[in-house]
Amino acid sequence: MYDWDQYKGSRPSTYDDPWDRAAAPRPQKRPHRSAAPAGTSVQTDGGSSTVTYTAKPSRSARSKSKKVLLVLGIVLLVLVFTSLQISLNSDNLSHSVAPIPPDSKPHSEAPFDSEIEAVEDSDFGPSFIERYSDPLDFSLTLSASDTTPLSYRDIYDKLIPSVVSILVYDEDGGACATGIVLSEDGCILTNQHVVAGAEEAEVITHDGKIYNALLVGDDENTDLALLKIDAEGLVPAQFAASSEIHVGDECFAIGNPMGMEYSGTFSNGIISAINRTVNMDGYTMTLLQTTTALNVGNSGGPLINAYGQVVGVVNMKLIDPESGIEGMGFAIPSTVAKRVTDTLAKEGKVEHPVLGITCYSVTAGAHEDALVDGLYVVSVAENSGAADAGLAPGDIITHLDGSPIHTVGDANLGSRHVGDTVSITVCRDGETFDLSLQLMEQNELN
Repeated sequence: MYDWDQYKGSRPSTYDDPWDRAAAPRPQKRPHRSAAPAGTSVQTDGGSSTVTYTAKPSRSARSKSKKVLLVLGIVLLVLVFTSLQISLNSDNLSHSVAPIPPDSKPHSEAPFDSEIEAVEDSDFGPSFIERYSDPLDFSLTLSASDTTPLSYRDIYDKLIPSVVSILVYDEDGGACATGIVLSEDGCILTNQHVVAGAEEAEVITHDGKIYNALLVGDDENTDLALLKIDAEGLVPAQFAASSEIHVGDECFAIGNPMGMEYSGTFSNGIISAINRTVNMDGYTMTLLQTTTALNVGNSGGPLINAYGQVVGVVNMKLIDPESGIEGMGFAIPSTVAKRVTDTLAKEGKVEHPVLGITCYSVTAGAHEDALVDGLYVVSVAENSGAADAGLAPGDIITHLDGSPIHTVGDANLGSRHVGDTVSITVCRDGETFDLSLQLMEQNELN
């Protein structure tokens, strides 16, 4: 597991991604004179070189001086350009939501009263967008991957009608991101961090129509949100199972980098890793990693395979101004998107039942405290059902509802609900006994 908290820095400038907090390093100041002073060390890709200037340089020396000045000028331009780039992409794990300039807000039938300004730093959290009250009769279909790759042009033509712009607003400002059309009647998928803290939302379809959007449901743990607009005849994107892709497969993205000005931008890359564990603001996600170019405004857009099918939902990228990290973007797998979207459509929320413990698997004899196989309990949350039942650090859970446990995966709670009671068998100091405990909602634990 990777913990990127060490990279977090300060608040961005006006046109930064609201999730980019690290301050960009400034380029070094130019020397007072047009030429570098005697003995100045000039850093280039090849290392440092020392240039010495005399009071009355010869023609040869003057020629060398001009070359050095030319090199210094180029280096300075590169530094300035790099600093501008860093200021736009200045955090390590960046959620790509682009701020909306004050004068660019489109108006639907219910315009906002507030003045639109660049948004402040956003975060995972509740959304205040009006709820869509009725359950949706919708289920996301994952199609089998095709056998014949499409040309780049055909991939773009196939997906662009299914990509929309998401505009969200609160009393302080607005931001722009991307969304994916799921149904002809207006189910739209995007990221939870896009709608977090927002009070109203609009969707702009590829043909330029603007719709008010209601929130069907959102899930902070997986960073997904489902919106609904009142529309007909939209073109749903085709999804394929992310489990069928492999490292090295070519992939693509369509989105709104830097906001509406560059809407519908198409980029390509490869799948560079699958099942990548990433920790962001306390939430652990298992994501696809890609080299596809992702920028502010791409959040919520599709990651596409070579057959024009969506295999992921773009949600973040890794940036480190000091080391110059590039080409490390991430997307939520389509298999996760299906599970969450189907649940949001029917329930409006996603439950995350947990025992309320941290643990790891052990094998008898391989760990000094392990007399049996099972899950070694490291800690127990104070307000959890596990704490109420008397489970303690150092205990080893050997069975769940009568089934033996050898790995963390064996303790799968996916079919259970918050509030359900489960039975566990515990080994403590060589003694074995059973406990009954109530499953808790993960987001409600301390």
